[in-house]
Amino acid sequence: MNASGQLSGSNRRFTFSCANLANTSFEVVRFEGEEALSSLYRFELLLAVADHGDLDESRIIGRPALFTLNDGVAGGMTTAYHGLVQDFSYAYQATTGWTIYRAVLVPKMWRLTAYHLSEVYLNKNPNEIFKLILDNAGFSSNDFEWRLPRDRQSFLINYICQYQESYYEFIERWADRLGDYWWYEENEGSEKIVFTHSLMAHKNEALQLHYLPIGNHAGANEIRRLQSLECETRCLPERVTVMDYFHEKSSLGIKATQTVDPEGIGEVFLYGQNLRSNEVASKVAQLHAETLRCRAKQYSGSSDATGLRCGHLLEVTGHPRSSFNRRYLLTRVRHCGSQAIALLELGLTVPASAQEKTASVDFYRADINAIPSDVQFRSEMRRPWPKIEGTLTAFIDAEGDGEYAELNESGEYKVQMPFVVTDKYAGKCSAWIRKSSEYAGFGGQGMHFPLRKGAEVLLSFINGDPDQPVIIGAVPNSVAGNVVNNDNRTQSKLQSSAGNYIIMEDKALLANLFMGSPMFASSLTLGAPLGICANTAGLISLASAGNVLIDTASAVDIKAAVGIKLSAPTDITLSSAGPVITTAASKTELFLGEEFQLVGDTNKIIRGQSNTVTIGNKLDLAASVKFDINASSSTTMTVGTKLDTFLGAKFEWTTAAAFKMTTGVTFDNKLGPNIENKYVNFKNTAMAVKKEDVEVNVKEVVVDSVQAQIQSLEAQIQEVTTELLDAQCRISSLEFELQESSMSMRSSTTVINRGTFTMNDGIQMNM
Repeated sequence: MNASGQLSGSNRRFTFSCANLANTSFEVVRFEGEEALSSLYRFELLLAVADHGDLDESRIIGRPALFTLNDGVAGGMTTAYHGLVQDFSYAYQATTGWTIYRAVLVPKMWRLTAYHLSEVYLNKNPNEIFKLILDNAGFSSNDFEWRLPRDRQSFLINYICQYQESYYEFIERWADRLGDYWWYEENEGSEKIVFTHSLMAHKNEALQLHYLPIGNHAGANEIRRLQSLECETRCLPERVTVMDYFHEKSSLGIKATQTVDPEGIGEVFLYGQNLRSNEVASKVAQLHAETLRCRAKQYSGSSDATGLRCGHLLEVTGHPRSSFNRRYLLTRVRHCGSQAIALLELGLTVPASAQEKTASVDFYRADINAIPSDVQFRSEMRRPWPKIEGTLTAFIDAEGDGEYAELNESGEYKVQMPFVVTDKYAGKCSAWIRKSSEYAGFGGQGMHFPLRKGAEVLLSFINGDPDQPVIIGAVPNSVAGNVVNNDNRTQSKLQSSAGNYIIMEDKALLANLFMGSPMFASSLTLGAPLGICANTAGLISLASAGNVLIDTASAVDIKAAVGIKLSAPTDITLSSAGPVITTAASKTELFLGEEFQLVGDTNKIIRGQSNTVTIGNKLDLAASVKFDINASSSTTMTVGTKLDTFLGAKFEWTTAAAFKMTTGVTFDNKLGPNIENKYVNFKNTAMAVKKEDVEVNVKEVVVDSVQAQIQSLEAQIQEVTTELLDAQCRISSLEFELQESSMSMRSSTTVINRGTFTMNDGIQMNM
């Protein structure tokens, strides 16, 4: 004991100091602590302060502190932990003037546990995210080091979600999945975190310990020793297989297998780790195999030498089993120690711990776990992957003004997560996310109503994984209300942003389907009140590659304010079991192509004031029994090139006043056995048939008898000519003389073929 009430340097094996209390001297009474790869070390210390019973704990909490250990052996290594004080509490006041405190020392990395939040990270590799997190938590570049292979820098993940967890929990779970791990190294009076993926990153220096079991005290105080060393060998599975499904490569079966132990028993199957390719699956399977393999042989032991730290190497000598004399990687160390007996000399008396009761001197003990240094260490998945149960609210995100939906080539959306704590630009809050649908399938099957910017949606997560969201539906809110509410509760309604709509009305006796568009005020109603009603200020068009059938048990009315057109590349057929009636207010025109046919048993064409039939090249009128043309006033038929009238047994023209036929160059009547003209009065000038107007041309005479017949015929013509002159006189005396109409036959050449022409007065002309 010295005059200052402190242990002397040679007797003080453990020290504790706090940067904010440089003038306060703490004595370490006892401590316990534990450290492991990829974890936070933690030391619980019982401290004593002489004559300082009123410390300000707020000046210590969260502040840097230094804890050192020394085994007291010549050449021994002092181990330093540059951490910070997580907890500091007043314990009691000793009777000898000492004040007892309890303190908890943790690494600076513990600060990451104080940041508890949700966040998303886009298009980054995990190490970039780790660096970003460390920066956010106040770490400098001197506080951590990356000893990672270069190929990891190009390993990008398009979407990673940190969900309701601390920075530390996020780093821990992702490091385990990636096969990364870390430990702590002293760095010029401070401490740094070392991240790595490979055993080659560990320093080559090893702590030398000689195996000397408990009970063998020869030289125990002069050498640094390992008092015990055990080995546990475990049975391993033969192989490990990972499998997954990725929707962007839905036809690809993602699967990879790695051998763990050729002599192993069994196989491990793991499914659903958000694997995107077989290449990634192969790496993940390899990591799982290494995780199992590094636990095939687990070494444990104890030592009273300080300097044993996780991530550092240990070299053992002097073990009776030669295979144990080798290098090891320390994976876990549990520390405990006491210098309460030395403090008795200072008048400090504290209740003894269980270990102190059995110890006659101050002590230090380290219990270790290790693996062979040539075996790659991998952490087990210690922390469960976070799960988002149920659904989560989000909002459709877009870079534009939201007039139209913004989707990618796969019909996916970006969303704004409501839990994100950092400000992000539009379109930068998520990766592209699929939208579920009521219907989807091969060959273009599916259903999709695009979602515009700001629409509230519900997200679900595949297997609860925060990194695999899916939009399962849109929901109304106070800004975007529901299209169906209590006011129209009998309706089922779909309405788009442009005002297009489909409404299904289910009200009793008024059920209908109503659809429409604001363009041209177009709508279609099916059902009540009229059946089918189509309305538009624009065009109604029906187009079909096949037939269009309109079938009704009643009438079909087609009304147009301007006109109605029927056109077809071939035939247009109007068929009716009754009459086919075409009514025009003023004029009816038929513009025909090459041929026009009216066919029927009895056919009548009745015209009003004026009717015009215009024929292109040819008009055929055919009747099996009777064909009537009646005109109340005037009927005009205009023929372009040729009008052929082929008569059956009888052809009758009837006119109330006058009948006028005008021909061009030639009028050719091919007569049957008899033509009768009844009730027709002619003016004296109405008909003049001159001899020179009748020509019989005989172009070839073959037989003499034919010539004789021709001569006889000429004589008959002369006789007929005389008789026609008498007929003209009698005609002029007829009572029913037609004053305003006449029938004239004008032609340069009139040819009357063989036949008989009989008039009412009995005059007969034979040809």
